[in-house]
Amino acid sequence: MKKCNTPCQGDKGVMCGGIDTVDMFVMFDCTPPTPEEKKAAKAEADAEVLNAYSAFKRQSCGQSDGNTLKIAGSPTFVGSVDECKFKCYGALECHGFTYETATTKCSFHSDVLDGKVKKNKKIDCFYKKLGLVGSKVIEHKH
Repeated sequence: MKKCNTPCQGDKGVMCGGIDTVDMFVMFDCTPPTPEEKKAAKAEADAEVLNAYSAFKRQSCGQSDGNTLKIAGSPTFVGSVDECKFKCYGALECHGFTYETATTKCSFHSDVLDGKVKKNKKIDCFYKKLGLVGSKVIEHKH
């Protein structure tokens, strides 16, 4: 306490520090989030998921035997590209998916590089830019 000789900014009658001495306080906002804060947090979380992918355009992901992955009990899902991104993102084993524009269908894969690919202008292979596949970290640069 001898070194605590600098008054606090908010209350000059209380000492808040000095040379080589400081009082630290952590403040938490315990008020519930407003609807605007909830909406902003959801938008930020959604953007993180949607931006987590890159794509190999006009080709499928690797089509080796055993390179399909079931999510919610099915190896495929009918929906938009963004809906497929959310499905795959929520599954640790999912490295990516083949998206067929004509049928709005995605097929999930544990390794997008495993196997031969099919070339087609209405097919794209979306993959997590940085993801865990098995026990190794894989990062692909395209």
